[in-house]
Amino acid sequence: MFYIHPWEFDPGHPRVEFERKAMLTHYARLKQTFPKTEKLLKHFTFDTVSNSVKNYEQQYGIRNFSIDELPRVAPEANSLSLAARPYE
Repeated sequence: MFYIHPWEFDPGHPRVEFERKAMLTHYARLKQTFPKTEKLLKHFTFDTVSNSVKNYEQQYGIRNFSIDELPRVAPEANSLSLAARPYE
């Protein structure tokens, strides 16, 4: 997945003062953002997340389902959450 903030394409945008380390990671190499993005666009194809998921589902035969289809699990003391349980 690739995401970029619009301000990252503008190395001349107004600077805000904050913690030095954060400023370094926030403002360093902004002039390289546009050329690197061009290179990515030249060498790879991109799509929306929803289209990518749909294509993946179709390619691998994964059916779309509703959250209502998930098993209902009563909360138990000292149990793992539903998300952390291994598949049964």
